[in-house]
Amino acid sequence: MELDENIRKRLESCSITEDDALAILEWQLSLPAEQMDCDLIRECDLFLSPDAEGLGEKRSNALYARILASIDSPAQAPERPASRNARRRRQAPARRRPGKLVAAILLAALLLALSIGSVAYTYRRGVLNFTEDFGFAPMVAQDGAEAFVQSGTLAHAEFDHVIVDVLEAVYDGADLRVVYSLTDKSGTLKLAEHTENGYVMPGSEEGEVHMCDYIVINGQDAYFNDTWEMPGDEPGQMLYYLQTNLPGWDVDVTGAETLTLGLPMLPRQEGSRSPGLIEFTISAAVPEGLVRGATLKEETVGGHPIAVEEAVFSPLNGFIQLRIDGIDETFFHQRLTNFASVYAMDGSELTACHSEGRYGWDNGSAYIGFTIVPPEGDWPEEMILALEFEDYSPDWEVTVCVEPKAESR
Repeated sequence: MELDENIRKRLESCSITEDDALAILEWQLSLPAEQMDCDLIRECDLFLSPDAEGLGEKRSNALYARILASIDSPAQAPERPASRNARRRRQAPARRRPGKLVAAILLAALLLALSIGSVAYTYRRGVLNFTEDFGFAPMVAQDGAEAFVQSGTLAHAEFDHVIVDVLEAVYDGADLRVVYSLTDKSGTLKLAEHTENGYVMPGSEEGEVHMCDYIVINGQDAYFNDTWEMPGDEPGQMLYYLQTNLPGWDVDVTGAETLTLGLPMLPRQEGSRSPGLIEFTISAAVPEGLVRGATLKEETVGGHPIAVEEAVFSPLNGFIQLRIDGIDETFFHQRLTNFASVYAMDGSELTACHSEGRYGWDNGSAYIGFTIVPPEGDWPEEMILALEFEDYSPDWEVTVCVEPKAESR
């Protein structure tokens, strides 16, 4: 099939039928990557699903940029097509099944992965990239992040119906992430009832495993700030991503050479009040020179003394815990929020951040912590952290000064 100008005009004016658009898409997706007309694919998809949830102009452009980047840079491995079955556990409602717009784009990305010649296509979903293709800002890791990753089979357990494998863990002194898998020995996954893209946890119906809601770290409990789940590459396999912040849950591992981690996902033994653990051990040491602290240029903010309680800036993540003294309890609860923005020194938005760590008021002091997503490249020497208020009054701004790399001191 060839596309003539009349069909293109009919497409752009929405005067063609759905079958016409599907036929054009099928033709385009059958072409080699370098011959695909991505603008045309975009028009077809928008025609087929103009009101798909969550697919505004910005996201559509971003998805097409991925396809164009793959065509323009054939020497680089293409991105893995996004999964239709990725789910954030508990923190977000179940997602609607992707519309035809998404499905066609993902198919295009898949064909690109298969058609770009002599490209080694290898991909493993782990602690640095678990959400890489979920349709929003990907996880960011700077050069050197791989040195923090501890992988292999960190733990392995087999039961009658399910196999448990802990695949990866990463720790930078504050941020802890774990990826583990549950594999149904039957090689199949069962769809969960009343959901469009969820699966039953392998081994749960047989009572062999259950959801892991917290993690035990050297005998101390921490709960998760982020969790995701999605099918793995092996038949019957589900992957689970867990992330927590140790200072935020008052977990103290000072001086420890190793972290003994326990996932409380097994049934309680008779006579025990605690669930059974899948245990494994990782090193508590962090690569030398890759973790940096931070200070504040200002000693006060809004007329109140401010200090850094803890700061960990690594290629994986940025974390800063602040204490602001002389804060009235009413002011804290009714005006100060746990939202902030991060700006470069020229006033442009630098990166994203969100509340993580200790957040509360005690004896005249406010405690507020943030995880800061690493910007591309490296941490700047200085950046502005702007604390936001409920009443939209002017932000309180402080300058975060990240320590230089060890080799540059």
